[in-house]
Amino acid sequence: MAVSTARHLSHDPRAGEILDDLETTGLLITRIRAADALADPHSTLIAPAVPGAAGISAADNSDDPQYRIHPMLAEVIRRRMVAGGVDVSQARATVTRAVWLDIERGETRHAFDRLVTVGEFDNAARFLASHGTSMVMRGQGAAIEAFTRAHPDVVSAHPDTWFPIAVERWIADDITGARHWMDRFLAAQDHPTRPASSHPGAVESDTEGRLACIRLMRSRLGLEPISAAIGHARQVVIRSHRDSVNGEVMPQLLTELGITQNWTGDLTHAHVNLSTAVALCRTRDLPALAVSAASHLAMTEYLAGRERSAREVANQAVAMIRPTAGQTGWRPQFAHARAGIVALFATLVDLPWEAAADTPAMTRTEADDTATDQGATAAAPATPVHAADLCTRFWIRMRDARLALLNGSALRADQILQTPLELPTGLDQLPDHLQVVTLIERSFLASLSSDAETLKALEANLLALDALGEGSLVAGLRAELSGDLRRAAALFAAATGDTAYAQPASRELALVCEAQVLDALGDPEGALRRLTTATAATATRRNAVPFLGWTRHGTPIAVLLQRLAEHSASCWVHELAAAAARQPDVTTIYAPHTASPRERTTTTASRVLPTLSPRERDVLHELARGATYADIAAHLFVSENTVKTHVSSLYAKLAVSRRSEALAVARSLHLL
Repeated sequence: MAVSTARHLSHDPRAGEILDDLETTGLLITRIRAADALADPHSTLIAPAVPGAAGISAADNSDDPQYRIHPMLAEVIRRRMVAGGVDVSQARATVTRAVWLDIERGETRHAFDRLVTVGEFDNAARFLASHGTSMVMRGQGAAIEAFTRAHPDVVSAHPDTWFPIAVERWIADDITGARHWMDRFLAAQDHPTRPASSHPGAVESDTEGRLACIRLMRSRLGLEPISAAIGHARQVVIRSHRDSVNGEVMPQLLTELGITQNWTGDLTHAHVNLSTAVALCRTRDLPALAVSAASHLAMTEYLAGRERSAREVANQAVAMIRPTAGQTGWRPQFAHARAGIVALFATLVDLPWEAAADTPAMTRTEADDTATDQGATAAAPATPVHAADLCTRFWIRMRDARLALLNGSALRADQILQTPLELPTGLDQLPDHLQVVTLIERSFLASLSSDAETLKALEANLLALDALGEGSLVAGLRAELSGDLRRAAALFAAATGDTAYAQPASRELALVCEAQVLDALGDPEGALRRLTTATAATATRRNAVPFLGWTRHGTPIAVLLQRLAEHSASCWVHELAAAAARQPDVTTIYAPHTASPRERTTTTASRVLPTLSPRERDVLHELARGATYADIAAHLFVSENTVKTHVSSLYAKLAVSRRSEALAVARSLHLL
């Protein structure tokens, strides 16, 4: 406790002298440095002074003596207050008066804890009704939960506390608890009876905002139509701007609105609402919600095709977490993981491609750290995600698919994407923009495995969603796969002018594929023009995925990029050319390891997975590369006879008689 805080709460100018006298005993209180007091906000009976609290400036606080109350003294005081008496009543009245004076000045950080500490539970409930939502947004939700559990009768007598309690349970991912308090709040709106002890004030002016916030939450649980909830929330926000009224609930409402709009694909409005929420949080000192809103804003940036900006915002959100947690005692449950996922996706599409392969491990480590902060003990904890954060749940599945592809299994990646995302009852399917992401992702996986039939079905699905440009892109992949390069070039050209969604980079993918095909058809000038357009469009977002080389019959992408680099001053072009020169096209990399549809269907499901020795696995991978026995012997430093022995053993275990059959079986059994 700071001397200034003691004087303020007790209205006793001699408080400092009393504390100094008690400190000389060495038993009841101990003088400490101000920095230690700020680092340990729970060390005193009543929270210590902080810069800006109770009229204390940062400059004053640096020289303000700080004291830590001994736990024994705190327990004595607690028991004395329970026993009651005139002096206790006077002390309570004095502290309560000081707290309400602080509130009048806008100093609310420690008000709730102080009221609860001195046993002013009704006044604490009044404060919770008016300022509870800000407490949650500041990261003080644990105090609300403890009060709700300890004083259910007081909470029941103050209906205006039910909304902040619902928000606290919602943020904690206690969906059952949140629904309980949301239902009570909605029932109270249908039968508005306000107890005399309640504190209406600002609460009444915020009722519409609270109702809109709850409707958004419920809509993501499938309990009411999302479009209606968004429409109502937007009307509330527009009225608040028109009337220049930004109530306590506005930052939370804007955040929930932006989260919901991310899911529906209204990214322009989501960006505005989440950006405004972050700004309001910073203005009002609401660090916990600021981190959450910033991580969702990073997701918005990624969905809008601004990967570079998404990574920057995600990194800013992560940088805000630890100082915030140290200041409030709050621990992020989901914001760290969400920001990590966005940063991972933004990194995977960037250069250098070699570094991208290491990123998942770093991201998993960060997720493990977050889980450790939350007290998780599992060796490999699942990525923490809020039950109603539908967008993040979708991208977690997409992350798993891309990591499976990075590990060499296009088939496993496609299986992950075909697994339906578990959605709340009432939300029947993914919104269009996320369906398109899935269909495009699956299309390129199907192209890697030469699966023309799947490409045809995915094209039809895209056209049914009115994603005409994306449909043309997939049709172009199918035509190129069949060897009809002129038709493929025409379809890729059609795709470049009619793509509907920024994520994935379908237009840029079509441009690069068209460039590869045009050059193979004898039009190098047209190829370079398309490639120039593609590099210009991807430079700002730093998305290198279109330049991985997705066509089988087109000119290798490294050749085209090198040719372009000879006439371009763009740093991005030179980075791409250097990266492409170090590795073959993605189709070349995955072709030996990806089972074709025929190979998958001709291999019996009952085949037992053979156990191969390490040397047999080495030989199998060399065979997949097309190496001769002499090549394999030189690479493995053995004789050709030894290689032949390993090949014979390998064929026997796979129950085949020649190389092509061995490779087909190995691919279908995921041995390659």
